[in-house]
Amino acid sequence: MDEKTIDKKLREAFDAKLPQASHNAWFTRKVLNRLPDKRKNRAAIIEYAGFALAAIALIAFWIASISTVLNNTFITVNDLATFATLTAMTIMLLIGFIHSITQRVNL
Repeated sequence: MDEKTIDKKLREAFDAKLPQASHNAWFTRKVLNRLPDKRKNRAAIIEYAGFALAAIALIAFWIASISTVLNNTFITVNDLATFATLTAMTIMLLIGFIHSITQRVNL
């Protein structure tokens, strides 16, 4: 006998001899009501505090860099490198913050 026919016969035998489960529309609600409440994640507080500190530091560096450029008569290569670095750091901070929020929501 081939495997497909054996599987088909076993499935038919199980269907014929096993009792059918009763349908209860409230089963999911009963189970969910018995689950414990969600606990606050202390690591999330530390993570968001780190994001806040990084954002404050980035704002301070942006202000310092822009004021340096405005006080000088010309822009140097160092200024351009500083702006490129600050831009990259700002983008990475935003991506990390958005990723953190979406991970918390999906839990």
